[in-house]
Amino acid sequence: MIFEVVLDTSALMAYKRSEPGAEKTFATLSRNVCAMHAINASEICCALPRKHPDIHDIRTIRAWLVGIGIAIVYNFDEKWLIALAEIRLRARSLSIGDAAAVALAASLDVPVLTADRAFLEASSFADILLIR
Repeated sequence: MIFEVVLDTSALMAYKRSEPGAEKTFATLSRNVCAMHAINASEICCALPRKHPDIHDIRTIRAWLVGIGIAIVYNFDEKWLIALAEIRLRARSLSIGDAAAVALAASLDVPVLTADRAFLEASSFADILLIR
């Protein structure tokens, strides 16, 4: 499958909560070209039940992610691990989940879609697309 963008947790949560920038995430999702690292998918599995108590089952959340067109990537190869380590060393304000999204984008040579301006610290690794 050919991906055009890696989704960060913040962009997807903005979409789910109908926050500013949700329309940019929706437009990207509608093209069915989105990847998300498994680490970020796990963040969604933690965040959604807190914000939406009616959604609590991991299988339901995973089905929702796949249903809206997100491919979950379980990439832990050497190139990804090296990128992850370099990002964490250079872009210290990013969490491990943020760095996972950037490392995946770098390994796929696509941009990251995010709501978090801190990602700009990692712009030497991948293009950063802000939704707001």
